[in-house]
Amino acid sequence: MDIAVIGAGPAGIMAALQAARSVRSVTLIEQNPSIGRKLLVTGSGRCNLSNTAIQTNNYTSSDSDWITSFLQACPPEDLLKEINALGIPTFSTNDGWVYPLSQSAGAMVAVLVARLQESGVKLRVATKVEAVRAAKPGEGNGFQLTLTTEDGKREEICQHLVVASGGKAYPQLGSRGNLFQSLQALG
Repeated sequence: MDIAVIGAGPAGIMAALQAARSVRSVTLIEQNPSIGRKLLVTGSGRCNLSNTAIQTNNYTSSDSDWITSFLQACPPEDLLKEINALGIPTFSTNDGWVYPLSQSAGAMVAVLVARLQESGVKLRVATKVEAVRAAKPGEGNGFQLTLTTEDGKREEICQHLVVASGGKAYPQLGSRGNLFQSLQALG
């Protein structure tokens, strides 16, 4: 694998699509049985994508400067341009909430899965990443992933890694912070 993207929520899907523009082999790994489960629950099924009225003071953080610099580097308008370029028209409500024109999270996920497939991204669902470590000399460059699937446990090497697996915020959808220890060991 050239690039492995762990997590097929909104951030993982967008990262895989972006990586596929310049890399020949991208694999999107998701522990859930399907892609985009987190998107399906946004906006009560209508797929709340963003808010055009986002401001730094909407967030609580010990580092408000980081929030400010992040929002300047990644404004909602940039995300909406990317989504529209994927063939998903959007609209904003009077209070700034952004939804796909279809107002259907299911339709949004279907389009994103189609774009992933068109881009050549390999989809590996029902695959849990148990651990990540730096590859040892002789194993290749990059990272070694310990994967568990229905067929058992195995290890694979990827040259580059994007982790978009979420934190502990939504354990019902698999966000339990399982990789935190492995990632911390990597520095």
